[in-house]
Amino acid sequence: MVGGILSSGLEGIARSREGLNQSAKTIASGGQADAALNSGVAPINSGTNNSNTDQMLDAVVDLNVYEVQFKASAKVISTANETVGTLLDEIV
Repeated sequence: MVGGILSSGLEGIARSREGLNQSAKTIASGGQADAALNSGVAPINSGTNNSNTDQMLDAVVDLNVYEVQFKASAKVISTANETVGTLLDEIV
């Protein structure tokens, strides 16, 4: 049970890391879509906006979303770790 929770937390961290990298590449490239498409991660805010400014704004929003996702996943791992510690304390 705890192993599944840890796996979910680690997967969330990995996905958010990929998204953070993609958003950073989009921002660094000045909002050019080609740089973001090379990462293989779909942007969260992938609307029909095509201008560089719109892509940059979307990337900044995505950056914030992925940051929250990363923090939530880290909290899942932390909570699972605390749960294992509590269970071990109860057993011993």
